[in-house]
Amino acid sequence: MTDYRAFLETKRLAAAPSGFTAAPATINPHLCPFSLDLVRRCVELWSNPGDVVLDPFAGVGSVGVVAIERGRRFLGTELKASYFGTAARNLRQAEAKASAPTLFDMARVG
Repeated sequence: MTDYRAFLETKRLAAAPSGFTAAPATINPHLCPFSLDLVRRCVELWSNPGDVVLDPFAGVGSVGVVAIERGRRFLGTELKASYFGTAARNLRQAEAKASAPTLFDMARVG
C-alpha cells in the first residue's frame, strides 16, 4: 500500500460502529482511533465533575479532551513522543475552549 494515511482512514471507517465517530486523523494518525462518543459516555457514567480521569495510554489525548469538556481533570501518560506532542496540543486547545466565556457568561456580567 503506497498511501499509508488512506489505508488507515479506510480501516478507521470500516471499524467504526454505526452511529459512532472516531477521533479525527491527525498528521501522525494513531493506529487505534478511539470513538469519542464512547469516551463521552464512559466519562459521564464513571466520574463526576471535578474528578480526575486517568488514561495510562493517552495516545493523542482523546480521553483528556473529553474529560476537560465534561469538567473533569485529566492525568495521562504516553511513551511515543509524536503522540505526546499531539496530545499536548489537543489538551491545550480543549482547555482554551473550556475557559472561553460564552454569551450566557457575558449576560451575567452585564
